[in-house]
Order: sequence, then structure tokens, then C-alpha cells
Amino acid sequence: MFEHVVAVLDDALGDRDLSRDELVLLLAFRDQVEARVARQVGAFDQRAEWVFDGSVSPVQWLTSHARVAPDDARRPLTLGAACRRLPVTAAAVADATISVGQVRQITNHLSDDTVELFAEHEAELVPTLAPLPLRQVSWRWPAGNATPKPRWGWNRATNSRTGPCICPRSGGDGGGSTPTSTPKAAHCSTPRSATP
Repeated sequence: MFEHVVAVLDDALGDRDLSRDELVLLLAFRDQVEARVARQVGAFDQRAEWVFDGSVSPVQWLTSHARVAPDDARRPLTLGAACRRLPVTAAAVADATISVGQVRQITNHLSDDTVELFAEHEAELVPTLAPLPLRQVSWRWPAGNATPKPRWGWNRATNSRTGPCICPRSGGDGGGSTPTSTPKAAHCSTPRSATP
């Protein structure tokens, strides 16, 4: 079914060594393919078709039927689930605006409690995070927690944002390499409805 895609890729690569720029483009293409694979694997998981073969989980099904290692099976399931809940992120990884690695850094620091908050603001956050190197994407959140939480959030009592401002209206820098080193911009301290 996909043999023609492999043939086109082989023709494009040829027998030569790739330049650095070409290698970057090839890896971005791989991310685009991985995003599409993750979408299909996630849809397969949502339909729970793995149950019909007697598997107890989608990971077990992928391991036994698709010859995928357990760790490799979890990655597209996680990416597919994240892309279902984060449509802006899904579109950005599908068109190579952000990498699969960046999406993993983002989703590693989201929990069921915070993913909806991120989804609410992802249209602002994804363009801000996209140009950052991979390690700087993870700097936006604290390390070492068993259940990491982002340093920003929504204070329900005051109906205002908390944490460093990384949105484009403030320059998106969060105050430098340490996100908490500078106070949030004024527009992020006011209720969302009052933001210009």
C-alpha cells in the first residue's frame, strides 16, 4: 500500500550523502509522517479494535501484530492522544511547524488537570514555543516532579493567569532563560475577557 511512497523517498535520497540542510529537511519529513501515523494509531485505539484480536491493550496489539517494540508502541499512542486533545498542536506537527520532539516536551509536562488549560491557550503558545530549541521548550516547566505541572495556570479565585508570561503579546520571552525571573505582563494578570 505504501511501497510507492518508499520508492519516491528512495529516488529523492539517491545514493549520495545528504548535506546538513537536507538532513534537517529529511528529519522534518519524518516528523510529518510520524504525526500522521500517530493520528491513525490513535484513531485505532479510540475505536478499540485491538480488543477483537484478544489483546488487553493497544500496546500489546501493536507489539504482537505490527512487530513494534513496547516503548515504540507507546509513542504514537501518546502523540495521537495529545493531538486529539490539542488541535492546534496537531496541525503544527503535521505541517512541521513544530517537531514531534517538541510535542513530547510539551505533553510530558501536561496532566489531565492542565491539558485543557493548555488547549485553551495553544493558539498563542504553539507559535511561541515552535522556534525554541528543544531544551528550551522544557525549561518552561519545572523538572524532577513525578507529576510535573506547568509554572503557569489559571487562578480561579481571581479569574487571572498565574506564572510567567510567554505569550506573543509580551514578546514571548517569559523573562529570559528562567521563566520566573520577571513578573508577568499586565495583560496576563487580568481576566481573559478584559484582554485587548
